[in-house]
Amino acid sequence: MKLLDCFCGMGGVSDGFALEGFDVMGIDIVDAPKLLGYKHHFIQANMCDLKGEAFKGYDVIWGSPPCRDFTKLAKWLGHTWMAKR
Repeated sequence: MKLLDCFCGMGGVSDGFALEGFDVMGIDIVDAPKLLGYKHHFIQANMCDLKGEAFKGYDVIWGSPPCRDFTKLAKWLGHTWMAKR
């Protein structure tokens, strides 16, 4: 079985699916392996620039909820947790 983890971040969802035997591919706009420790197959890209046809053949396509850095509450409170670039 294959998982496409969109907006994968640190890879919590990917890790869980990998433990269940899935072949995992993550996509994120930042270099998640370098900045966040993502440890599965990875594509660095903006999801808005990708064509859906390129990702046929996945059994599960997961879209993670917004990261806490991008929530309105975090911006309102002035919080950032994202790794420094």
